[in-house]
Amino acid sequence: MLPAGIVTCAEHTGLMTTTLPTGTLTFLFTDIEGSTKLLRRVGTDEFAHLLGFHHQIIRDTVAAENGVVVMSEGDAFFVVFTDQAAAVRAATAAQGAIAQSADLHRHGLLVRMGLHTDEATLGGDNYVGIGVHVAARISAAAHGGQILISDRIASTLEMPNSTVRNLGSYWLKDIADPVALHQILAPNLPDEFPPVAASPTRPYNAPAVLSTFIGRDAEVQRGLELLESARLVTLTGPGGTGKTRLSLAIGSALTNRFNDGVFFIPLAGIADEAGVVTAMLDALDAPASTGATSLEEYLSAYLANRETLLVVDNFEQVLDAAGILASVLAASARTRILVTSRIPLGLAGEQEMHIEPLVQSPAVELFIDRATSVKQGFAVDGVSQAAIEEIVRRLDGLPLAIELAAARVRMMTPRQIADTLTPLTLAQHTADTPAHQQTLNDTIRWSYDLLSVAEQRLLTRLSVFISGSALDQVIAVCDPSAIGLDPLTGLDALVTQNLLVADSDGQEFRVRMLETIREFGLVMLAEAGGLDEMFSRHLDAYLELAESATPQNEGPESIQWMDRLAADHANIEAALTRAITAGDGERAQRLTAALWRYWQSRGHLVSGQEHASHALATQGAPIDVRASALDAAGSIAYWRGDVPATRSFYEQALDAHRIDGDPAGIANALYNLSFPVADQGDTDESRALLDEAKALLEQQGNIRLLSATYTAIARSWMYEDSQEMREAAALSIEYSQQLGETMDLAWAHSVFGSGLFYADEYDLALEEHRRALTIFVRYRDIGAMTISVTAIAETARKVEDLASALFLAGGVSTMWETSGTGLVTPHDVSLAEFISPEARSFLAQELQNRFNDGVHASLEEVVEAALEYRIS
Repeated sequence: MLPAGIVTCAEHTGLMTTTLPTGTLTFLFTDIEGSTKLLRRVGTDEFAHLLGFHHQIIRDTVAAENGVVVMSEGDAFFVVFTDQAAAVRAATAAQGAIAQSADLHRHGLLVRMGLHTDEATLGGDNYVGIGVHVAARISAAAHGGQILISDRIASTLEMPNSTVRNLGSYWLKDIADPVALHQILAPNLPDEFPPVAASPTRPYNAPAVLSTFIGRDAEVQRGLELLESARLVTLTGPGGTGKTRLSLAIGSALTNRFNDGVFFIPLAGIADEAGVVTAMLDALDAPASTGATSLEEYLSAYLANRETLLVVDNFEQVLDAAGILASVLAASARTRILVTSRIPLGLAGEQEMHIEPLVQSPAVELFIDRATSVKQGFAVDGVSQAAIEEIVRRLDGLPLAIELAAARVRMMTPRQIADTLTPLTLAQHTADTPAHQQTLNDTIRWSYDLLSVAEQRLLTRLSVFISGSALDQVIAVCDPSAIGLDPLTGLDALVTQNLLVADSDGQEFRVRMLETIREFGLVMLAEAGGLDEMFSRHLDAYLELAESATPQNEGPESIQWMDRLAADHANIEAALTRAITAGDGERAQRLTAALWRYWQSRGHLVSGQEHASHALATQGAPIDVRASALDAAGSIAYWRGDVPATRSFYEQALDAHRIDGDPAGIANALYNLSFPVADQGDTDESRALLDEAKALLEQQGNIRLLSATYTAIARSWMYEDSQEMREAAALSIEYSQQLGETMDLAWAHSVFGSGLFYADEYDLALEEHRRALTIFVRYRDIGAMTISVTAIAETARKVEDLASALFLAGGVSTMWETSGTGLVTPHDVSLAEFISPEARSFLAQELQNRFNDGVHASLEEVVEAALEYRIS
């Protein structure tokens, strides 16, 4: 594709004169899709032959319609026409000739084309103007074999043998407004393509803001100006000045400026560098990294070629992570970052923009607006106007302080609010505390002082929760009854007085605290000497939650328990980090053992692996606890595809369980160890481990583990003895069925299906895999679903149903990325070879399209297709 910018008249062939036409022209851009890959695949000599043939087709069809070749460089052409219909005919004829060429088709040479009509402007021997850029970007959005035209051409096109398909409007790189794209449909040309290579909307993930934004027009404009010249802008100022709200307004105004999107990244509750990187990747919706690089390196690589604005909120608590932003800026020349922080980050090139409080008029307007929203019929007269002016003046115009004060109109008049402001002060006024910080603390302390002593104690205890909490954890950690409060009555008092927010999804009641108020509560809790006790109780509460979920991991209640853990993910991670930091080996390793299945099921394997490593480095855990943590670490490594690490952890776990002497633990460890041993090629040793486990479990009557063990035995015979495999699989299914439709039953069907596949019984294999997938879907286990869809795709490939196989394989390729699993089965290996870029390049276009359809399909669509697949 020719670069954007002024297009030079670099070549005029014998078909052309040296005078370029002017006036209203139709611009045509063409280039070969994937020309570099084609060159590598066919070699220099063959590529030169193909390129020459391609050039001759373009020149002949252009000449036949009196077009002018402005530039021909490499595999790309820039052509202009004075007749719009002639331009379309030339493009259609060229695509038809390329499609009908057996030589070009055999090598997969495909050309993308884009046309746009506009006024032409010459600058010397160059065409300049936005019309040229639009045509170039339209071509870049097309796929090989496709002709895209602008709305200006489509609205007037009249061709007897061609029609157009409206594809909708898209944002094209460096084009200010969306462009309506249409596809030319003509005989002998393919008409089905993947979605165009452009976004129908520019990504913007910021939360919707329901309240009005008052008094910051000048600051928004200043922020926009700074971001034009600086790549890192930091909005600084004390808490409560409205930095977050201002950053959202600036980001919203720039959604059309950044072609790859504007992303809001809240860091409230993040305490370390790893959390910052994870929060950024989550906000970007980046696919899971399965490589060996660190997450920080992956973040920089992911943004390297993107044009984005990152709006990073609440950075003051993770200033040590400022180097992450520096790395991103160094890696991506087109990324800009807008940060909110109470102090500058201290990075080279940083442009600080200090946010001052609101001046009198907008501050009064803000108070009235918020008061009206909390009290129906609120009206301002002369007395209340004067009181409001006094309030906002004494609050130094800080928006958060004003909003907290305005909330009091539920029960007080503005005059009463003004009269109660005087005695409210915060206990700590250190010399280096900014004046505006003191004022904000005065406001929060004022609200705090309106509470009863018991309500104050409840508020400070609630501050230990990172992302809010459910009622059970509130009771366990804060123990409202012990301080003289009914739990619901106490929470309702704090919600009513705007110190706590109540959330409910219709199933679970949760409360959360604004971050600034939470920080205030932590200070007060520390002053009262209760911080360490509350943190310990917080850790115990989430350890109890995680361990309560563990017995349900494979059962019918698994989904609900996984959802509960997901809702408190931040609290659980904070509790585990606190245990690790404190060197509390027992609780750190107990949490690791309890959480590994959640991490695997919900796509947190990378962070889980890191947590497990740190937890195992702590000391003081009893041998049975350490054994379980080693089991967990091995299981995480197994799902990450690290067989040597899996074996090492599982061997240590078996040694620990043997020391502990618990037969169930020993049997489970033997079962676990059999997998990496088998994966490293020693099936005899693997079966010996399983035989020992089976004997122990039969003595205990442990149906669940016995079922899993027979599943592993069936897996060990999968490639060697079909009869042994069948007998073991039948027993695993029989035992699992006694427990209901659990994950164990799903794995039994899955392994049986794979065994039947390798026995060439594809219909029966498919039936087993569909049964397994049905259960995996019910449990919402993405990693397990990936394995089943992979097996079904492989079955379709084996029976030569390539269209179905490629659609499912396309879906699997996306699932591999999003699930975070690196677990490799024989199905994965052969399917990966089947869908490698080189293998796909030899497929017919319609089959390549099927693969692309699967890549872009939703998880639900891919799973549904797998469940409905039948061998014809």
